[in-house]
Amino acid sequence: MASIFDRQLMSRKDLEQLEEIENAWRNTDDSALRDMLHARAESIRQSYGYSGGADGSEYNPQDMPLSVLSGSVKDYSDAVTAAENNRQRQYQNGMASADAAGKERLRQAYMNSIRDKLGLDQQMRAAGITGGLSESTRAAYDNSYGKLREDIMSDVADTKRELFELAAQSAYDSGKDIAEFEYGAALERADRMTDADNTRYAREQDALDRQFDNQQFEYQKQRDSADDDYREREFAYRQEQDRLDREYKQKKDALELEYKRQQTAASLARSAQSAASSASKEKMNNVLTLIKNGYYSPEFADILGLDPSQLKRAADNGDMADIAWKLLGKGVYDDSFPEILGYSEDVLREYAENAKAGF
Repeated sequence: MASIFDRQLMSRKDLEQLEEIENAWRNTDDSALRDMLHARAESIRQSYGYSGGADGSEYNPQDMPLSVLSGSVKDYSDAVTAAENNRQRQYQNGMASADAAGKERLRQAYMNSIRDKLGLDQQMRAAGITGGLSESTRAAYDNSYGKLREDIMSDVADTKRELFELAAQSAYDSGKDIAEFEYGAALERADRMTDADNTRYAREQDALDRQFDNQQFEYQKQRDSADDDYREREFAYRQEQDRLDREYKQKKDALELEYKRQQTAASLARSAQSAASSASKEKMNNVLTLIKNGYYSPEFADILGLDPSQLKRAADNGDMADIAWKLLGKGVYDDSFPEILGYSEDVLREYAENAKAGF
């Protein structure tokens, strides 16, 4: 954009400003902003009585009135404001995304905590370990989930705070750029003003100063309002977390109560089974003792689960070994078998277990 005419005719200060505008023009793809930057460069050339044309490389002498500068100032201000509004929308979308991502992470952490504890309980039951998780283990799970939840909330708060600070700084920078551009345009007009124009310029400068002060005041109000809004959102966020905590505790308590109920029922069932097994074993032992001593009754076959005629024949013959082998073949073991059969307890128990298993 800076041509040979610019380098020959302009002051060093104006030429440096023109080169800065050229760099900004080359570093953006926004066509509207490029047009505004070109208009800004043209306003500098017009103060020297010429135009650079469409690409800034020409020399077109002209008598440019002061009023032309006001149009480029407005165009530049509109372009910067539009770009800033777009950035502010992106920052707001970023904050909303941070909230949504935080809630999803909290939900996933909660589900993982419940699933892990229930999964470990099931693994312990499958392994034959009774009693469930220890209190210290359950407390460790709860502490781990609590720390993860606090970390997630901290991450969300940090992300939103950073986005808010970026948004506030961006708004401030845009307002400052516009004010400085307007101020620079006013200074350029002053270089070509008459005494009467200088008086008018002074009034305009005062107006610009007041406008800049008002913009700074409005910016501070917006920032204060944003702070209040952030605190309100953070309070609402905390309330939601408290609700989730209460819900989690209620579900956890219900699961633990159900787990204890199931444990109690299983313990009672095991006790009843053990009692029934002991009673059955004692009755079988008594029957074997009676048969060994020469007594027999048809009821003995039902108690031992053997064929009545086979049992009577073995009892009549005093063949306790035959009775013992028949019972072992059905998977039934009695402490008297090692003495009757002449085998060790381990061998006979293994035989009974294999028979019970179908081998």
